[in-house]
Amino acid sequence: MKKYISISAINMSKFLFLSMLLLTAMGIHAQTTNDVVTDTTEVYVGKKVITITVDSVSGKKDVQVHNSEPDKDDDDEIKPVDTEFIGIDLGLNWMLYNNSFSIPANESSFETEPLRSSQVSLHFLPTHFNMAKGKVSILTALTFENQRYQFRNNVSLLPNQPNVTTFTDSVKFKKNKLNMWYGQIPLMLCFQTKPENRGHSFHFSLGGFAGLFLGASTKQKSEERGKVIYKDDYNLNPLRYGVTARIGYGGLEVYTNYTLSNIFRDGQGPTFNNINFGIALTGTM
Repeated sequence: MKKYISISAINMSKFLFLSMLLLTAMGIHAQTTNDVVTDTTEVYVGKKVITITVDSVSGKKDVQVHNSEPDKDDDDEIKPVDTEFIGIDLGLNWMLYNNSFSIPANESSFETEPLRSSQVSLHFLPTHFNMAKGKVSILTALTFENQRYQFRNNVSLLPNQPNVTTFTDSVKFKKNKLNMWYGQIPLMLCFQTKPENRGHSFHFSLGGFAGLFLGASTKQKSEERGKVIYKDDYNLNPLRYGVTARIGYGGLEVYTNYTLSNIFRDGQGPTFNNINFGIALTGTM
């Protein structure tokens, strides 16, 4: 017969004293008709357990101290496939001309204000395929991304044109943005120092993404015209791909995405690509 006693807040000196009290106080003998019966008491102190066994015939007592078995083995806590519901990224956008932050004078129509140019990504069902006890994993998700560029100058993009066409407008815009939506899939190789305790784990991810253009619009706001929205594809590239990197600790993560593909269709507009930097609001993606 076993008895269990759990003591969570006791130091080792009190722990040993308690053991001696239990030994002196124990005088329980149990017998069955034909078999010898032992009486066993287990005392749990933190991660230690004292097992006290009393022989019902001889009265001999035996005391053993050992580590208690954890409720779960660490390996059992790392699932082969780990899926969250959603991840949210919030960043700032830059247009790069031929991979450079410097935009030449002949393309000054496309100068933007980075602090007013945003990028928001919603990662649905971000999933880790774990290896090496979770320290290495492959991460993917279904991502919907919105990119916005606030133009610095009073320019307008003309819709329904065979090539990207801009002109300097006659009004001063308070807001003059190009708004784009993409659907894409990231694929990253992730590393974690403590996958069993992500709240105290360094994590680093590196990989790429590819996706499709879903739609675009321009939004302009001025005193003369009020708010005006035009929907068009504006000769934007139907395919989008690039590389991505993320690094963080616990629930904090920063990232950067660098687009290798052109923003506009090849041969229909200037050669611009994109880079953005931001923070993962949900910790890890």
